[in-house]
Amino acid sequence: LNELESRKLLLQQSAVRSIEEYNASHSEKMPYIIFFIDDLADLMRQDHELAVTAKKVIADIAEQTESVGIHLIICTQVPSAGVITAEIKKHIPFRIGFRVSFCKDSQAILDETGAEKLYGAGDMLIKTDVSASLIRGQGVFVRDHEIEKIIKFISEPYLDNCEKINPLDQSIENMESVADEIK
Repeated sequence: LNELESRKLLLQQSAVRSIEEYNASHSEKMPYIIFFIDDLADLMRQDHELAVTAKKVIADIAEQTESVGIHLIICTQVPSAGVITAEIKKHIPFRIGFRVSFCKDSQAILDETGAEKLYGAGDMLIKTDVSASLIRGQGVFVRDHEIEKIIKFISEPYLDNCEKINPLDQSIENMESVADEIK
């Protein structure tokens, strides 16, 4: 949240509305950030107060991040309406649903049924904010070493300007400090 606020302030001081405008007019570029939540349901299963706070934080971040170059990727093994709330979904412009067991799970992800009829093995439905209908796609299996090569290739040009963050430091236990920060 601090990074979000500092980026918004920097854009405001620079009299621009987006990271693209900022980077076009400044020699020192503002890097993009991708924020992953590996399993939202695990986070929501924690203490009730923490879950309520997490939902609010995620909704706030999702609402404000695109213009400042912060992008959210949220995954869950439990695609229920209690986990993927309407407040979170309304600010997520791109959603992917893989095969689910029930049509209500498909509706929780995509606001439509259909994911319960998929074949599995990478078969997916995609919902975007610019398409009126679902798009069917096919994902591929990627091994860990292939993922590492892709990440290295994509991030290599930016490594000198990146802050190294240990994901273990960003654990659920640290979520309490985020909750205190919000209060």
